[in-house]
Amino acid sequence: KIENITFFEATRMLAQKINLPLPQKEKTKEELLRDKQISLLYKINATAKDFFFACLTKTNYGKSATAYLKKRGLSDEVINEFQLGFAPNYWDKLSQAFVKRGFTETDLLQAGLVLERKQGGIYDRFRNRVIFPITDEKNRVIGFGGRVLDDSLPKYLNSPETVVFNKRQTLFGLAKAGKYIKEKNQALIVEGYMDVISLHQAGVFGAVASMGTALAQPQIERLLQLNPILTLSFDGDSAGQKAAWRAMEIGLPALSDGKELRFLTLPDNHDPDSYVSAHGAIAMQQQMQQADRKST
Repeated sequence: KIENITFFEATRMLAQKINLPLPQKEKTKEELLRDKQISLLYKINATAKDFFFACLTKTNYGKSATAYLKKRGLSDEVINEFQLGFAPNYWDKLSQAFVKRGFTETDLLQAGLVLERKQGGIYDRFRNRVIFPITDEKNRVIGFGGRVLDDSLPKYLNSPETVVFNKRQTLFGLAKAGKYIKEKNQALIVEGYMDVISLHQAGVFGAVASMGTALAQPQIERLLQLNPILTLSFDGDSAGQKAAWRAMEIGLPALSDGKELRFLTLPDNHDPDSYVSAHGAIAMQQQMQQADRKST
């Protein structure tokens, strides 16, 4: 329970600690190839996270992005904790660097870090964007979200789904928030990466976000396994209200045995990021406690 892993994973972990070999099922060629691909994607994503982080914190490329993040109120500590990064404004800065490191164009395409040119070759998917590494519950990097520094569109760009990245089953921030949600009985679902990070920086540690799409049933079910009470806070605009209604339609069938969905609409057209920045964690906690309840 502490490690948030399955019984089999716990058994394997303990066996490794005492050097006890576990019986292994012989895998097919297809299973071995899939395992190899999964391992490669984790390696590429971890390398890409380090690349983007270095571009933000150690090069002149990241000056504008650093200024943007500071303007949004983020500290150096939280930037480091979430390993935020920057994708330079070049078509092939990442792809050239990775090919030099021994990764192939096919590897990069499978990871979703590049796109194919019609005339042949590849180019970087993320360019001139602040980068948010997306991790699974074991804190392994499985994808990325990128935000522009101005008002150009699309505002956010996410990695495509891959063998390791399923958007319907992934919640941004859950690796950090999962233990807190389970222990403190406080789970807050918000819309964006910045909402999660700003809340975490302020001391509201139980926030997670969906992957830029409508909240999906597997995401709700996973959170309900950790905590019977979920609070959802979406933007007050029409898109946010539609998202809240859709979340209620999806979430209500999953409620049983006293489980609850609560809906939080913040005052003065605030989103969680702007509200906690303006009023602090205590005020945000009070707003969560007063959220409207939908329960069985």
